[in-house]
Amino acid sequence: MAETTTRHWEQIRTRTLETPERRARYERTMRQVIATRRILQQINEERERRGMTKTDLAHRIGATPSVVRRLFSSETSNPTLGTVVAMLDALDLGVQVRRSSGRRRSAIHVNGDHAAVAEPRLGSACRD
Repeated sequence: MAETTTRHWEQIRTRTLETPERRARYERTMRQVIATRRILQQINEERERRGMTKTDLAHRIGATPSVVRRLFSSETSNPTLGTVVAMLDALDLGVQVRRSSGRRRSAIHVNGDHAAVAEPRLGSACRD
């Protein structure tokens, strides 16, 4: 059964990547998922650094603890921008969007006051 399932997913992947347009869409989606995970990981690291529980963060942003736990534990979580900004605000962090140097790289930096995806860093309020 495992072999059948593996073969099935290989067929889906082959179909997904068979045309340049589909491959480009797949790669764009992967970049978005990776960027989202990086930002959430940095928010979670900052939360932990401050000794704040997920429940505390949830209460600060007006969400249920299960929502916040799911955002940090799911590999495919896709929070709204409003939720991300609320979490950054609750941690006294800010967001800065800037043009990236690479054609296909995300350019959001989470750096205290910055939110960046290439290599995001969390920090205090931005003074740029």
